[in-house]
Amino acid sequence: MPIHPSAQVAPSARIHSEAVVGPGAIVGEFCVVEQDAVIGAGSRLEPYVYVKRWTTLGERNEISAGTVLGTDPLDKSFQGDRSYLRIGNRNRIREHFTISRGTQPESATIIGDDNYIMTSGHIAHNCTLGNGITVASCALVAGYVEVEDRAFISGGVVVHQYSRV
Repeated sequence: MPIHPSAQVAPSARIHSEAVVGPGAIVGEFCVVEQDAVIGAGSRLEPYVYVKRWTTLGERNEISAGTVLGTDPLDKSFQGDRSYLRIGNRNRIREHFTISRGTQPESATIIGDDNYIMTSGHIAHNCTLGNGITVASCALVAGYVEVEDRAFISGGVVVHQYSRV
């Protein structure tokens, strides 16, 4: 069953018939979940969250209003091929944040577990974030950046491509 019977979906939310919404998940007002997206058990999407195709959220993630997950990469070489955004478990992603999929076919942007990603920022294509990381408000993480466990990225900071933090 694409939408588990115990999931709560607001009447104004739009869930594609080929998306999966797990047990106990909550999908708020005016959310959009595209085909081939997975919302894990116990995850919560506040109003106006947009989860694009080929995005997977693990269990018990909290996604705040106005966030867009799985955007096309902001990379001129992107050709529109299938790529992924994979988000682990127990992450908090606050308001107005965007995270892109990978650029190359079948590549991925990966967010680990137990991260706290604050408001109004962006994580670009093909980044890998470990576990227990804090990304402060207004921080930008450019493509191909690897952030190791328990790092803190301050607001107003831009981490450039091919960096390791």
